[in-house]
Amino acid sequence: MYWSNSSVADSYAVETTAYALLAFLKFDDFKTSHKIVAWLMTQSDAIGKWRSTQATVIAMQALAIYSGRTYYLLDDLNVIIEKGKWHYRQIVNRDNSLLQILIPDLPVQIGDKKFDVTASGQGSGILQIDMFYNRKARDDEICPFDISVIDVQPVDSDIANNPNKDLLKSRKCNVCGYCQEPESLGL
Repeated sequence: MYWSNSSVADSYAVETTAYALLAFLKFDDFKTSHKIVAWLMTQSDAIGKWRSTQATVIAMQALAIYSGRTYYLLDDLNVIIEKGKWHYRQIVNRDNSLLQILIPDLPVQIGDKKFDVTASGQGSGILQIDMFYNRKARDDEICPFDISVIDVQPVDSDIANNPNKDLLKSRKCNVCGYCQEPESLGL
């Protein structure tokens, strides 16, 4: 559940929705607040920020108040993530509740983002799954990125502390990085 002037969930939608969450919490409407929190959590990125600084600040403020109002002491939650025959089980408690947990061999296919998640025990929490795709380089692959030798020279204090920026233009940077064209690599 979110509020927006358009069909796009932009930073204004995040900010407006966070303000709406604050209003619903003032009236102790936790049923609606829970839906708003669920939407806000889907809008943050892997490191917990939203689309702009202002949206991040308001969203974090609203979520902190929501967390304080709905806090339940975490004893032990048994969390099971399943997809077909694959499953992963994790006990979440006070000792590991704030940690990011890497789940190896998560069965993911393009366009298929559904998992069955079951939690039992006592406590409350938010589960967020972020997927990153990495692969090992093949033996026959050539890295197409090339960086030349770096020549570091002592800093001239007259130039570094001078407010005249034209002096800086005369200094050359001896670092060069570029991506080779794929055809030059025979790819």
